[in-house]
Amino acid sequence: MGAFREYLAEKAVVRERYVPYFVRWVAECYAFLELPLENGLSSDQRQEFLRYLSKRHEDWQVKQADHALRLRHRSLSTERTYLGWLRVVQGFRRG
Repeated sequence: MGAFREYLAEKAVVRERYVPYFVRWVAECYAFLELPLENGLSSDQRQEFLRYLSKRHEDWQVKQADHALRLRHRSLSTERTYLGWLRVVQGFRRG
């Protein structure tokens, strides 16, 4: 979750005071679904978690959790893209 926290802080996607909440929502989602943090989420998995939250939390909290999960997906996608670029550059350098 450290990389996600850094992503939120570096990109200033959310206010600094909200970062711990966004990290917590993502951690709770993965714990609820019993998935490793390295995995991405399907739309169905995200919706299952949000339905679960809606029974126990206020609407604004569910929306915040959804936003956090979408940002987490974007963070993972960005990381995968960077790794892909690194592989291309390494391949180019090796000739």
